[in-house]
Amino acid sequence: MELGIGLWIVNDKTIGLNFGGQWTDGTGQNENGIVVDGVLHKLDDDIKWQYDKKDYMRPWLLQTAQTKAVDLSFVPLFERKAITKAVVIQSAVHQMIGHFSGTVTTPAGEQLKIDSMLGWAEDHVARW
Repeated sequence: MELGIGLWIVNDKTIGLNFGGQWTDGTGQNENGIVVDGVLHKLDDDIKWQYDKKDYMRPWLLQTAQTKAVDLSFVPLFERKAITKAVVIQSAVHQMIGHFSGTVTTPAGEQLKIDSMLGWAEDHVARW
């Protein structure tokens, strides 16, 4: 599971978001962070991803597991699928382009309201 968003202007601040999850849950390691005006704010909390694996076009929900640092909805506009079934490699990717809305809060307590931020999220399952 991964989310990547390019830089965006929110409340006169340039922000970027990068969240991952599921494959790192419970390990104490993650790739979660908020960039505000060029400064990275690392989020130690895991992200809970809620979405419908039978219908990826339904709205998704992203929330931090222990804190209220991330509370976002994601409404997909487009789905790209890539499925590989080779002898040794199996992969299924659903890359979703859409809009994020909600709030993110830096570890310092700065809350940023997100309204229809364009970005992407994906569900990727692989075996090799």
